[in-house]
Amino acid sequence: MENLTELNLGHNGLTGEILQEIGFLDSLALLDISNNDLNGELPVRLERLYLDENEFTGRIPRGIGMLAN
Repeated sequence: MENLTELNLGHNGLTGEILQEIGFLDSLALLDISNNDLNGELPVRLERLYLDENEFTGRIPRGIGMLAN
């Protein structure tokens, strides 16, 4: 999965924390985890990130503000 550039897991009824291993996918540019019940830390090396309709709480990671695109 080292060449994976897009991961769409939206609208799947997923619950719990986002797997931290997603952050290790160096080629990942798009992550859609919208419309689930997810929480946890967010990977920040992305071009597009879809988070709507989840259960995130707490602070927005500083890295989100440093995204180039």
